[in-house]
Order: sequence, then structure tokens, then C-alpha cells
Amino acid sequence: MYKNLFSIINITLATILIFFSVKLCYQILSAKLLQVSFPDLTALADPGMYIKHTKTPGGRQKIKNITAYQSITNRDLFKTKEDAKPEKIASDIELEKLQQTSLNLKLFGTITGRNDHDYAVIEDTQKRKQGLYKKGDAIQNAEIKLILRKKIVLSVNGKDEILLMEDDKNNKTQKRKKKYSPIDRKYEESMLDERFDAGEMVSIDREKINSSLKNINQLMSQVKVRPHFKNGKPNGLLLSHVQQNSIFKDMGLQNGDIVKGVNGKEIRSVDDALKFYDNLKSSNSVELQIERQGNQLSINYQIE
Repeated sequence: MYKNLFSIINITLATILIFFSVKLCYQILSAKLLQVSFPDLTALADPGMYIKHTKTPGGRQKIKNITAYQSITNRDLFKTKEDAKPEKIASDIELEKLQQTSLNLKLFGTITGRNDHDYAVIEDTQKRKQGLYKKGDAIQNAEIKLILRKKIVLSVNGKDEILLMEDDKNNKTQKRKKKYSPIDRKYEESMLDERFDAGEMVSIDREKINSSLKNINQLMSQVKVRPHFKNGKPNGLLLSHVQQNSIFKDMGLQNGDIVKGVNGKEIRSVDDALKFYDNLKSSNSVELQIERQGNQLSINYQIE
């Protein structure tokens, strides 16, 4: 009887000991898991905290410092920093207070209002080279910051400067500008049609036009365009360096031609000439008024 009693007591004590041992092991394991899953949040502010472990070929752990990812934070791709400032817009720049740039540049025209497809026709007088530029392009030691009608804003060594078209620059200096009433404008346009004799007719393939207009920079490299003045007043656009096998040659244009008007409307700036390209895209016919060796003539383009 006593022998059976001692056996029951031993089994009971062994069961209790095993129960508490297992419970203690679970508590220790749980505590370690919590430390791994939820590190001290104050430690995250420490740039010396190690957050990534990788194994080297020898089997040892190589620990990567959190500072290795600092460049990602600095770039702030999603603009989450409170001090991230939006880019300046035109209204933030006081154009009237900007200094006229001293760079050897000439602005011949701008194309604006095309949803981030604004362009400027600029000549680098040092290199005697004319090209088409957009926002962000570099020219000499400046960057084009903003393109507006008849003017552009340049960033020169961190300072904003303005470049005006030649006619606007002269008007700003002289503080005078001739004003045209709607009646005067219509009269001049009607007189333009009368001065030019009916000339040749040229057929142009529309596909060739569209192909040329896809690359404006290449198109502008095929001819050099500059304002022409007579008695100090704008008198059309003078063409030179017309390349062979270019669309301008196909259009019958020659070196020395002065483009006076498009569809009877007088051309006063490169802006007006650039509208001629737009007309070629959408119209079936376009009439160009030019002066060639002192003679006034018209070229009628049929676009097929």
C-alpha cells in the first residue's frame, strides 16, 4: 500500500515539475520574440543603428548601417518633407526687375502655350549658330528657366536674367511703340495682297511635311532666319543658309528671300513665321508672300 502511495506522489511531482518547466521555456521564448519584432523606438533615431544583416561567403554576418540609405531620404522623391518647396512659377518672378542679360545671345522668337512644349529660337552670336531651345536647355553658361511670349528667363550662375527679342528690346529702350488700330491692320493686310503678284504654285506631300515638323530642331538647322529691317522698321524675315535637299528647297525658297506675309497677313516676328508651320499641318493650301531680289511675288502651296 505504501509502495503504491509513493509511486503516485512521485508521478504527481514529476508532472508538476514538467508543467512549470515547459511554461518557463515558453515565457523566455516569447520575450525574445517580442524584442526582435518591436525594437526600442528611440533607437530608430540613432543613425548608428544596424537594420540589415547579410551573410558573407565565409558565413559571417555583415551588418549594414542605416546611414547607407541616407541618400534616399535626402532625395525626398515623394516630397514628404515639410520644408520641400515647390518650383517657382512665372508669377513668382518679377520680370520687370530682372536685368537684361549680357550674354552674347539673340532671341528671334518663342513658341508658347503648348503644354510644356514651349520653345525659343536663339542665336549664339559667339558661335554664329541658331537653334531651337526648350526649358532646361543650356546655352553658353546659362540655363533656360522660363519661356514666355517674346522673352525668356535665364539662370546665370544662380541669378535670374531676362533676354528680350530685338524689337521689344528697342521698344523698351526708346519707351515708344507704334500702335495699330484694327482698321489700320486690315488696311495693311489688304494692301499686302495687292502688292504681291500671283506667282508660282508648288505641290508638297503632306507626309513629308509631317515628318519634317516632328523634329523642330532639325528643321531649324536647315535654314537661318533673322528679322529684316527697312528704315529702322520690321520688314519681314530674311532667309539664308538654305540647305540643299531640305523642305525649304522643296518649297521653292532661296537664300536672300525675305518672307513678308502668310495668307495675306504681314509677318512681323519669328512668332508669326512659326504659325506658318502650324498652317502647313492643318491646311490644304497656304500662300506665302516673299520679296526676291527686289521683286514682290507669292507662292501658293497645295498640300496633298
